[in-house]
Amino acid sequence: MIQRIQSIFLALAGISILLLFYIPLWTKASPQGDQEATLYLWKFVHIKDGEAISRETIYYFVPLALASVALSFGSLFSYTNRLKQIQLNAINSLILMVFTLWSVYHVVTNYEKLFLPEQRGHYYGFFVIIAAMLFITLANRFIRRDEKLVRSADRLR
Repeated sequence: MIQRIQSIFLALAGISILLLFYIPLWTKASPQGDQEATLYLWKFVHIKDGEAISRETIYYFVPLALASVALSFGSLFSYTNRLKQIQLNAINSLILMVFTLWSVYHVVTNYEKLFLPEQRGHYYGFFVIIAAMLFITLANRFIRRDEKLVRSADRLR
């Protein structure tokens, strides 16, 4: 049923991934305030002295985020088949893990050394991804609990 606690967790997972369209994944600013680099889900912007000196469109993070949102809401509305929900959540967790590792690798290899290599940037959006993974894990726990309850009730009949 859609009013169960796992439905709330799946909705929160989808909403948290949708937040990535508004929250930067990574940002780095110099202490003097003259340079700033920001990685969003779909673009990278490097600003120096108030002017954008580098803009790069990134196409490969958006499909991963959209796939995760689609899987979260697809799992939410497939409440009649709990095993299918567990499978969709496992695929979603795998996509989120690949998304996290790929984006961290992308930041470390391409953007972290742009200016002030000894200073690290802030990974704001990655906490949202970790929260989504936590919500999916909690949803799976409650889905398994429901499945166990249904199977025990079937044995009693």
